[in-house]
Amino acid sequence: MAFPKQLLAIDKSLEKRFEGEGVFLGRTSRVRNGMGIMIYEQEGLYYIGSWVNNYRQGLGYMIYSDGSYYQGEWYQNQAYGNGLYYNP
Repeated sequence: MAFPKQLLAIDKSLEKRFEGEGVFLGRTSRVRNGMGIMIYEQEGLYYIGSWVNNYRQGLGYMIYSDGSYYQGEWYQNQAYGNGLYYNP
Protein backbone atom coordinates (compact mmCIF):
# COMPACT_ATOMS: atom_id res chain seq x y z
CA MET A 1 0.00 0.00 0.00
CA ALA A 2 1.38 3.39 -0.95
CA PHE A 3 1.58 6.13 1.64
CA PRO A 4 -0.78 9.04 0.89
CA LYS A 5 1.32 11.55 -1.07
CA GLN A 6 -0.26 14.61 0.56
CA LEU A 7 1.13 13.47 3.93
CA LEU A 8 4.64 13.36 2.51
CA ALA A 9 4.42 17.11 1.86
CA ILE A 10 4.85 17.84 5.58
CA ASP A 11 7.70 20.15 6.54
CA LYS A 12 10.86 18.01 6.65
CA SER A 13 12.07 19.93 9.72
CA LEU A 14 9.41 17.98 11.65
CA GLU A 15 10.98 14.64 10.67
CA LYS A 16 12.82 12.57 13.30
CA ARG A 17 14.13 9.02 12.98
CA PHE A 18 13.59 6.61 15.88
CA GLU A 19 16.12 3.79 15.52
CA GLY A 20 14.54 0.37 15.18
CA GLU A 21 11.09 1.89 14.58
CA GLY A 22 10.97 4.31 11.68
CA VAL A 23 10.34 7.96 10.92
CA PHE A 24 8.13 10.28 12.97
CA LEU A 25 6.62 13.41 11.45
CA GLY A 26 5.51 15.86 14.10
CA ARG A 27 6.78 18.10 16.84
CA THR A 28 9.13 16.22 19.13
CA SER A 29 12.40 16.45 20.98
CA ARG A 30 13.17 13.01 22.35
CA VAL A 31 9.58 12.12 23.25
CA ARG A 32 6.60 11.92 20.89
CA ASN A 33 3.71 14.02 22.23
CA GLY A 34 0.72 15.57 20.48
CA MET A 35 -0.35 14.81 16.93
CA GLY A 36 2.01 13.07 14.57
CA ILE A 37 2.59 10.48 11.88
CA MET A 38 4.81 7.45 12.43
CA ILE A 39 6.04 5.50 9.43
CA TYR A 40 7.12 2.00 10.50
CA GLU A 41 9.28 1.27 7.48
CA GLN A 42 10.17 -2.38 8.13
CA GLU A 43 6.59 -3.46 8.86
CA GLY A 44 4.97 -1.24 6.23
CA LEU A 45 2.66 0.37 8.81
CA TYR A 46 1.55 3.97 9.21
CA TYR A 47 0.04 5.54 12.33
CA ILE A 48 -1.60 8.94 12.17
CA GLY A 49 -2.86 10.32 15.45
CA SER A 50 -2.25 11.30 19.03
CA TRP A 51 0.87 10.51 21.08
CA VAL A 52 1.52 10.71 24.84
CA ASN A 53 5.06 10.07 26.16
CA ASN A 54 6.07 7.96 23.13
CA TYR A 55 2.86 5.90 23.20
CA ARG A 56 0.10 5.83 20.61
CA GLN A 57 -2.61 7.16 22.89
CA GLY A 58 -5.90 8.92 22.24
CA LEU A 59 -7.51 8.93 18.81
CA GLY A 60 -5.55 7.48 15.93
CA TYR A 61 -5.56 5.66 12.64
CA MET A 62 -3.27 2.68 11.85
CA ILE A 63 -2.90 1.58 8.25
CA TYR A 64 -1.57 -1.98 7.85
CA SER A 65 0.51 -3.27 4.94
CA ASP A 66 -2.38 -5.40 3.59
CA GLY A 67 -4.63 -2.33 3.24
CA SER A 68 -6.65 -2.98 6.38
CA TYR A 69 -6.87 -0.26 9.01
CA TYR A 70 -8.01 0.50 12.53
CA GLN A 71 -9.47 3.87 13.38
CA GLY A 72 -10.34 4.65 16.95
CA GLU A 73 -9.00 4.88 20.47
CA TRP A 74 -5.51 3.83 21.55
CA TYR A 75 -3.95 3.34 24.97
CA GLN A 76 -0.23 2.64 25.44
CA ASN A 77 0.26 1.47 21.84
CA GLN A 78 -2.76 -0.87 21.86
CA ALA A 79 -6.12 -0.48 20.14
CA TYR A 80 -8.35 0.12 23.15
CA GLY A 81 -11.94 1.24 23.60
CA ASN A 82 -14.13 2.33 20.72
CA GLY A 83 -12.90 1.86 17.19
CA LEU A 84 -13.47 0.49 13.73
CA TYR A 85 -11.38 -2.21 12.06
CA TYR A 86 -11.69 -2.48 8.26
CA ASN A 87 -10.36 -5.41 6.26
CA PRO A 88 -10.77 -5.03 2.46
